[in-house]
This record gives sequence, C-alpha cells and structure tokens, in this order.
Amino acid sequence: MAPHTPQRSDRPGGAVAVLDHRAPALDLRGVSTRPAGRATGLDAIDLVVRPHEIVGVAGVAGNGQRELGDVILGLVPCAAGAKYLGGENATRWPVSRVRAGGVVFIPEDALGMAAVGELTILENVALGDTRKYARYGGLTLDWAATQADLDRSLRRLGVTVPPPATRIGTLSGGNVQRVILARELAREPRLIVAFYPTRGLDVRSAIAARQVLVAARDAGAGVLLISEDLGELFALSDRLVVLFRGRIAGEGRPGGITMAEVGHLMTGTPVAPRV
Repeated sequence: MAPHTPQRSDRPGGAVAVLDHRAPALDLRGVSTRPAGRATGLDAIDLVVRPHEIVGVAGVAGNGQRELGDVILGLVPCAAGAKYLGGENATRWPVSRVRAGGVVFIPEDALGMAAVGELTILENVALGDTRKYARYGGLTLDWAATQADLDRSLRRLGVTVPPPATRIGTLSGGNVQRVILARELAREPRLIVAFYPTRGLDVRSAIAARQVLVAARDAGAGVLLISEDLGELFALSDRLVVLFRGRIAGEGRPGGITMAEVGHLMTGTPVAPRV
C-alpha cells in the first residue's frame, strides 16, 4: 500500500460564488482539530472526495473517524487548514450552510444523533429540511410534500417502514436507520458522509442501503463511507484511506491492496513488503 500522498485540485484558490459541480465534492487541505477530552484530534489531513466516487475510511474505533465527520459537517472547527465543498471555501460555514450546500449525514446512532424519539416518522423527515417544507413563513409545514419525498426515497431504497404517524422512538434500530437513510437521501445530496450505514439492518435492507450509496455515486454524488467492516469497504469503495491516531496512515484502491495491509495500517504496524 502506497504512503499517503496529498491530492490537490487544479482550480484557483479562494471562494467562488457558485458551487462547481466539476470540483471535488470534498477537499480537506492540511486540516487539524483540537482534541476535546479523550477524543483524537485530526492531524494535517489531506483528503479529496470527487463526484462519482466512494472513498472508504478504515480504522479502529477512536482514531479520528468521528472527528473527521464532525469537521466536515461543521460541528467541530478547523484549528488549521481549510475545507472546500463543491469548490467553495467552507472552512467557517455553520452546520446549516453545510447541509444547504448538499452535504447529508448518515450517523452510526440514528436515534441518538439524527432523530427525535417523541416525534413521528413524518415529523422527523420534515426536520431534515424545514426550509423546504415550510409554508406561510414557517407557520405550517407541507406534510403532503414531506410524505411524497419519504415515499419516493423508500422506493429507491426498496424498503418499507411503519405508518408515518408512528413515533420514531418506538421503532426497532433497523427501522430507525431506514427512516434516516430515506430522509437524508431525499435531499439529492452532493456529498454523503455515511457512518456505518448498514449497522442494525437486516441483510435485505443492508443490501438496499449499499445499492443506494452506489446509485448516488453513479448519479454524481461523492460518498465518504466510514466503516469498521473491511468487507463492506472493499466491496463499495473506489478508493480507501486508513486513519490511525488522527492521521492518514495510507491509501490505495481495493484492487491494489489487501485486507491484511489495511489491517496493519489500522493498528500502526509496518506493512510487510510484497515479494
């Protein structure tokens, strides 16, 4: 596996007025974060995710995966470096602007991180994009449009969920994950940040979720897939990077590296030379 080599786009620096669909969906340039508590800070991360590409992130839990997602979404600021989304400097964007720019998030704990348990399925779908569904200056929401988006996204996933008036906190983990997948993918994303997107799903739903990520890539989205399942990463990713102690320890394409090599990099041990 080749050592990590920073990649750059050819566009000129600085912010642009309109997002450039030819530019990388995500371009992190020397990004570092300040660790909070026992968390692992990112250390000089250079990472590009292009349209029509799934980039898999491998690593043992606690090596900066969550911090990587948080800095992309704007939950954690960059202590150094810069973040570009679709060709625009998004280093200081708040979460709301990041999401409005076409970035969606599929978390590892759907109920704890992406849903309100006391609200219904349909209300949780509307929470994903209240601007889209607000009517009369926010005095009411367009529930018909919300339901139509949910139905369309569920058809794409090839799954069903309980009736829309069901409180989401009463659902199984797999059904909660299906609802969040459907809600996020209904936003026509430019960049998908997916944390363990098939965790808690049955085999059929997991296959459908993977197919949707591939379909989103084929339609032009960039996908950052964070998973501890090497089989899933090797099956879906166009390119792999390995995180170790907040740094990118190596990268390569699934056809040119082995799971054993990735495993060595995940634990910080040297990769044996190929004979």
